[in-house]
Amino acid sequence: MVARGSRWARDLDITSTDGGITQAPGTVIVVDGTTTLDAGTSDITLDGPGNDFQGPFNASGGAITVVDGTGGLVIGNIDAEGDFDATST
Repeated sequence: MVARGSRWARDLDITSTDGGITQAPGTVIVVDGTTTLDAGTSDITLDGPGNDFQGPFNASGGAITVVDGTGGLVIGNIDAEGDFDATST
């Protein structure tokens, strides 16, 4: 599943049963509420430098990479079968 970038005024809840969850290049994801992602055993990569996850960030998957370019990333429940890399500036 590829997130094309957008703003969610509430919660963002994505479950992928057929591969990872990634972010399209050059896009920005802004979530005002809670983010919950489940990619099974596949990777999650949301690494856009302008992303803004304002509520708790929960994720389950293989390797998980998240970037919050506005700071204030709140880590919720993380279940990573591989590496977990979080950047909040």
